[in-house]
Amino acid sequence: MLPLQLDESKSDWIINHVNNNRVWPPGLHGLYKRARFVMRIKVKSGFFDSLMTFAVLCNTVTLAMQHHGMDDETAKMLDDFNVVFTWLFIYEMGSKLLAIGVPKYCGDKMNYIDGSVVLLSVFEMIADSVMSEGGGSLQ
Repeated sequence: MLPLQLDESKSDWIINHVNNNRVWPPGLHGLYKRARFVMRIKVKSGFFDSLMTFAVLCNTVTLAMQHHGMDDETAKMLDDFNVVFTWLFIYEMGSKLLAIGVPKYCGDKMNYIDGSVVLLSVFEMIADSVMSEGGGSLQ
């Protein structure tokens, strides 16, 4: 049989316990959960997705403009654009990883392509940096 009257102190304790442990716990963990919640809203928005698609399109055009016999100024400008797009895609990947977590990020097969391209671009940036500082020789 259910009691005719609820015990308010037990109800308050349950609500406080659930709020402290599940919803927004106090301290750094609660701040981290709130930041993830806000990032998740941003990352799953149509605007963010459209912006990243537009960035991919612009990056493709930038890469397609490179050709043999370019002057040094144009080559430098296109390389600078490529670096900016690479940092933008690093930001996208990092935001998604923090917002939705690694398991859900890896659950979407399109993220395999995106993540692979970002990691290859980071490797390219590191290799270019090492080559320019080391005299440009692999020997």
